[in-house]
Amino acid sequence: MLSKPWKVSYANGDTYEGEATGPTPAQSVRHGYGVYSYSSGGRYEGEFVEDRKQGWGSFFFENGDAYEGQWYCDHCHGRGVLVHWAPDQGILVYEGEFREGQRCGSGRLVSESGGLFGTWEDGLLVKGAQIELEPGQMAVSVVGETSELGPHPAEWQPSEVGRWLQALGLEEAPERAMASGPSGGAQLMQAQPEELLEMGQVPSGAELAEAWTHTLAAAHKALLSASEDVMPPVGCWEQLQVAFPSIKRRLVPLAELAAEPGERQADWKGLAVELLPLPVQLPFSQGPSQPQKVRFDAAKDWAQDLELLCTLRHPNLRPLLGITLQPSESPSFAGLSLIFEAARGSRLLFEVIHASFSDGSRQHLDFRTELQIGLGICEAMAALASRGLCHGALCSVNVEVLQTGGVLHARLCGHGAGWWRFGWRRCLQVRGAQAKRCALSVEEVCRKYGVCPVNWMAPEVLRGEKLRQASEVHSFGRVLWEMLFRAVPYGEFSIAQIVAAVGYGRHQLRTSAAPSASAGRVFLQEVADQCMRWDLAERPSFSLLLEESLRETKQADERRRAKGVLGRLGGKTEALLGRSRAEPLGEGPRMVRLETGEWLRVDEDLVEQYPDDEEKWRTLMAFRAKMASQPAAEIAAP
Repeated sequence: MLSKPWKVSYANGDTYEGEATGPTPAQSVRHGYGVYSYSSGGRYEGEFVEDRKQGWGSFFFENGDAYEGQWYCDHCHGRGVLVHWAPDQGILVYEGEFREGQRCGSGRLVSESGGLFGTWEDGLLVKGAQIELEPGQMAVSVVGETSELGPHPAEWQPSEVGRWLQALGLEEAPERAMASGPSGGAQLMQAQPEELLEMGQVPSGAELAEAWTHTLAAAHKALLSASEDVMPPVGCWEQLQVAFPSIKRRLVPLAELAAEPGERQADWKGLAVELLPLPVQLPFSQGPSQPQKVRFDAAKDWAQDLELLCTLRHPNLRPLLGITLQPSESPSFAGLSLIFEAARGSRLLFEVIHASFSDGSRQHLDFRTELQIGLGICEAMAALASRGLCHGALCSVNVEVLQTGGVLHARLCGHGAGWWRFGWRRCLQVRGAQAKRCALSVEEVCRKYGVCPVNWMAPEVLRGEKLRQASEVHSFGRVLWEMLFRAVPYGEFSIAQIVAAVGYGRHQLRTSAAPSASAGRVFLQEVADQCMRWDLAERPSFSLLLEESLRETKQADERRRAKGVLGRLGGKTEALLGRSRAEPLGEGPRMVRLETGEWLRVDEDLVEQYPDDEEKWRTLMAFRAKMASQPAAEIAAP
């Protein structure tokens, strides 16, 4: 019997919506793809076979954890990712093989403090290696051995290289490493992940074991990353100012700021300013107990960016004036805050999108308003990228909207926070372990989302990879989506669920527009869709969005408005007549002529979604043509 869509409610309060076999909902058997929601709050989205979870699926636990991967007979079985997060533990990610719900096979368990890599049985690592991290320090050990490997992998002897590779599953690695000569450690650090296979014999049957090769590559990447910063970490503000004099030049004494303790608003030399606290607490001077330290390379990069940002002025960037130290709960420690020029009469874009009026309605956002805001954000991001800078926290909470002469003007704030360098997982402490709907004040919104905007992060950033311009383009796409659909991206997901489903599971936000939507709104949704592509190479650059898409679209819209209705009708008629002379209407491929005179074949998905709507075809095909011509270098990191 073929499966068909059913909606089923069970006596225990659970519900199911999806494919099933059976004559009626009460007699149906779950078979195919569906969503099973538990009355306790958990949810499974994925494949079923004869009433059992089997195939690929996502499970969102009631406590906020998430599993994304393969299932067999209602158990996690095969390759998958399990993510857990709690304020006192941070994010823990296991990526690898499962057997009947337990970690079993090749896999890695990573956290902010290090990782375990190798072979697992019944949830425990039985063969493998461990990396333990602290700022400026690293300890590497092999499971089952009492002695650690050397603290500097580049200086490892061939025997140590062999022990490391053998622990990760490469047999005969010690003998081959010994034959490589005294430069074993240096050779290891210079090797690409695929070159590791030449350093040892691949385990029997592992040639096709995707999880094993992923674990080997992940361990090598973690080792390289942990070894990058060889300078001693910065342990106090005194050291930071001595090491980087530019920070001292930008430091504003707290006494000069007329600010109440804990307040974000202040006055400085007659100028209204706003303080943005960073998630870093350090002692004023060197002491015996230093629970927090900052990696030297992270502090160096941030100091360089700070100097550039304090001198950068752009109409779509809120001016950064300097930094100040604010006392924390401990009298010997201080937190660092950025000082921005305050904006009078502005509202956060988050408020504009989501806040309700007294009657329950929300501010109307039409195509021209959304285009103007998107264009302003893109102008600011392109200005940062041209100076080799990243924002790193692009979201609607870090965009403010000002009204000038009846026109909404978007301006970025929060740039310079550098939280991704200091370790964005520290910022998670301001977030709740679960996704809960509740009314938040502006201050709570800023603290919850603005400091750590996980909901807007690109998948590769969620997986711990390097922040690039393409990653920020993805975040820009989510801001556009948020305006268009009036919802927080993944607002019903917990932190762990976002990391698992978006970072690893390729969970996509809905971007399809209704056939009745205007050509302008359809265009913005197409831009959002292209920006949020999984593959970095398929995302547009800010320069392409700015120079050849958003500005051009705004200019075309202004021309249409100037012509009026008669002009718009005349333009459509001219396009139709021009096409009829070159390509008659009827069956077969549909073609449209762009403003440049070029004819393009309309993609099948557009023909299906917007039948006989040539205005939308022309608008979207023009944008897709520009995307196809984008140089590969455009997606490189700034």
